[in-house]
Amino acid sequence: TLKTLPNGDAAFVALSVGFLLCERYYRIITTSQEEEDNGDKFRNKAAEEMNVNKEFFSVFWSAYRNGLMHQGTPKVYERAGIKYKWMIDAGFEEHPAFYDKDGFRFICLNPWKFTDFMISKFLEKPQHLNGSLIYELGHIFDAQLIGKPTHVPLAASYP
Repeated sequence: TLKTLPNGDAAFVALSVGFLLCERYYRIITTSQEEEDNGDKFRNKAAEEMNVNKEFFSVFWSAYRNGLMHQGTPKVYERAGIKYKWMIDAGFEEHPAFYDKDGFRFICLNPWKFTDFMISKFLEKPQHLNGSLIYELGHIFDAQLIGKPTHVPLAASYP
């Protein structure tokens, strides 16, 4: 399993899965698939269910999820004059907490417990996994194509 890989390197893979499940779950249960207000509805529900302050959850989301999903690692993040860094460890809890040290606020998380928490949400109510109409789960494409897909070269006009 991923947990047995050396140096805890697979924790980022687990955490990536945890964040995609988190966003999918809370967007489905709050019916906020294409939310205009920057995601407050689903993030507020996630914060509530994790018993985490909503502002702190927003910082956590910006540092961890946005950094991880955009560039493969949580990012150093600054908000309201506070510089945030990340810290993961198997001894931390499933929900984010913080630790101040050397002028930084470290957001602490156990990636395995966080991901297990999100998996448990879908195991408890599996109907939520497929509850999105615009982010439909994949399926095996078994139709026979006639011809080939169309490539659009850089200099070409898109039809």
